[in-house]
Amino acid sequence: MSHKDIKIATTLYLDLSNFIYYICLNFTKKRLFYNYKYLKMQYKNLVIILIINLMFPLLIKAQPISGTIKGVVFSSGKPLPFANVGISGTTLGAVTNENGQFEITGLRTGNHELRVSFIGYLEFYKSVLLTDKNPVVELSLSIKQLSKALDEIVVTGTRNEKRRIDSAVPVNILDSRIMESTQSLNLAEGLSFQPGIRIEKDCQTCNYTQVRMNGLPGSYTQILINSRALFSSLAGLYGLEQLPASMIERVEIVKGGGSVLYGSSAVAGTINIITKDPTEYGLQMQSTSSLIKSDAFDNQSDLYASAINRKKNAGSSILISHRNRESWDANKDGFSELAAFKNISFGVNTFINPDNDSKIRISMNSINEIRNGRSIES
Repeated sequence: MSHKDIKIATTLYLDLSNFIYYICLNFTKKRLFYNYKYLKMQYKNLVIILIINLMFPLLIKAQPISGTIKGVVFSSGKPLPFANVGISGTTLGAVTNENGQFEITGLRTGNHELRVSFIGYLEFYKSVLLTDKNPVVELSLSIKQLSKALDEIVVTGTRNEKRRIDSAVPVNILDSRIMESTQSLNLAEGLSFQPGIRIEKDCQTCNYTQVRMNGLPGSYTQILINSRALFSSLAGLYGLEQLPASMIERVEIVKGGGSVLYGSSAVAGTINIITKDPTEYGLQMQSTSSLIKSDAFDNQSDLYASAINRKKNAGSSILISHRNRESWDANKDGFSELAAFKNISFGVNTFINPDNDSKIRISMNSINEIRNGRSIES
């Protein structure tokens, strides 16, 4: 209760007390008769005083108490920065900081519907109750990422970065989440899950892998790394298994001729591999092992380390991948259907964003592979 409210209440109670005291002091017929006009005026004042006194507790109770809702927004167990958190039906809200934290102040007591939204994520709603005894509520919220990417930024369609919905050329997207869910170890295994693309192994000796698009062999498909034609048509036959899935952010696939934009090999189509840019400090290690018909052992181990500055406009990442697969004889005729090979891949990726409209990227990749298709002694 404020000082002004206390003063008004004191005045009202004093007026009521004075009126009752006057009646008691003049409680005789004669005096009441002579003071009838005065009593009539005081009676009206008494009615007004009683009405105000009955409403006064309600007015005091209706005084709003400033409440606060704060907390952290997570996605897949990690804080989600720059997410929008607001109160439905109002303009009150906040944006999460780099640690996923938010705080909304100046709220009245009562029920509030909290809404959390971010591009590429499902909207999240939660009812929050603020009371006089509990005007501050702290929450831990988790939102889910959309299962389908609706409007990605693509560069393969027209050589310039555009939203997928605005691209004049149809572009299929194969992102790292799909490759992870299908347990793909390299680019060749990931592409096998794309419609309209056929991955086949040729040559019993070396088992090179080629991609067929529009019925044409792999030499008619242009493979790009970060929109640059680093692979020749011949290297593209062997390069599909040399690119580990852990270095790939997404793959953009354009079907149909595009020799003017991408090079002479882009007759059947173009495959553009976008490598990962570091987004945070981290170290990831994984190892995958499998048996082929309980006869041949296949193992791949990956190490990925990344670092980024506070402004997130410069960073660097390192990838080391090693794969060792034994040869496999499917029909027991003494010759391998799957060749044995050892692969070691090493890559360094560094980027700097001087401003919002430019980006400098420095990449270095090294691949060393030995394939050996041979006769198998029984």
